[in-house]
Parts: sequence; C-alpha cells; structure tokens
Amino acid sequence: MCQAQQIIYKIIVQNMVFLFQAKNYRTLKSLLRQHTFFKFPFPRFFSSNSDSLPKDGSNVEWDLNNVIMVWNTPYTAHEWDILRFFKQCGEPKLAKNWTANKSNTLIQFQNESEVNKALALNRTEFMGRPLFIKKIEGKEENKTILAWNIPKILELNKLKLKEFFEDYGTVVDIRLNRNYKKEFLGKAFIEFKSTEDALNAFKLHNKKFLGKNIQLTTAINKPPR
Repeated sequence: MCQAQQIIYKIIVQNMVFLFQAKNYRTLKSLLRQHTFFKFPFPRFFSSNSDSLPKDGSNVEWDLNNVIMVWNTPYTAHEWDILRFFKQCGEPKLAKNWTANKSNTLIQFQNESEVNKALALNRTEFMGRPLFIKKIEGKEENKTILAWNIPKILELNKLKLKEFFEDYGTVVDIRLNRNYKKEFLGKAFIEFKSTEDALNAFKLHNKKFLGKNIQLTTAINKPPR
C-alpha cells in the first residue's frame, strides 16, 4: 500500500469511528459497502458479542403458529434494532422481505412461550414510538383486506368507507391506519363477515372513491387497538 493509499485509508477509518460514535449507522453502513477492503459482516461489526445478535429470516421456513405482526416501527429503525429489542423474548427472526423504512414487519419466534413474551410488549415504546403487536393466527380464513390510496380528507370517516364496500359484502369492522400524531395515512383495514365477502370486495380494486382510485390487497391481520 503506497503512502497516498495509507492516508486515504486513515481518513476513511477516522470517518467511520466518528460515525460509529455518533451512532450514524446508516451512513456508516453505506461507507462500509463502498470499500471492498472492509470485509466485516454488517451489523456484527458493531456487536460486542457477535453471537448474541439474532440472524435474519432469509432462509427461514415460516411457522405461522409462532409469528407476530409488529406495526408502527420507526422508519429510522434497522433490522438489528428490531432484533435486539425482541431478543429479550427469545430468538427472533425477521421476515425475509423486510426492508428499512417499513412501518410494519413479521417476526418469527421458536415457540409459543417466546411469542407470549413478545405480545406482552404491545404498546411498549421503541425508539420514541409505541409498538403495536399482534399474533398471526396461523392459516385461518382471511376476512380482512387492506385498502390504500384513500383520500386524506377531513370529511372521511368509517361510514363513508363502509357504504363504499357494503354493496359487495357485509362489513364487520373498519380500522383506519394512523401515525403516532393520529394523522390518517390513507390506509384502512376492512373486515368482512365472511371470506367470500372479502374476496367479492376485490371487484372494487382500482375503483374511484372520493376522487381517487382505491387499491386493495389481502391483509394478514388487523392491527391491534
């Protein structure tokens, strides 16, 4: 390594130390990936005991009997933040399609005891926001759909949404998705009386609702109240 490379290397290392001390992990992660001479497995690089950090669920065969859904995770949270938080419950694994900047995710545990410990953390504050946690009820019939691209207007209420869907099935409950400031996010969970009603409601996909084309998809479960 020539002198110029040594100087550059030293500057990069100094920047990394600064970012680590400032807990700016996102920028540091990007910096690590830009330089091939760093072969540290991330984020184990930051763990004083690398074996204590749970692995992700990339190759996990999911057992829905031991899976929870977590809502309202901060957009700044990284996978190791979430895994370390739930490490107190057992051996958590994230869904393989988890990405940063998602406000919800699936987490699998090894057994029912670990799941119950995680459920006890419902509404616990995590990185400044309360987490909403609910167990996924296996492969039960899904009577709930998720609607999004709903207009964020003051006059919107559950009654208007119910009237929109009632022609295609009996609506049992509607849950508007809001952030921690109670602001409506343009999404809602619509629960129907039967699976048949829920499937029939998909005929409304991309139909106009208060001036916008509403989008529909299946929902694993409603968020807890």
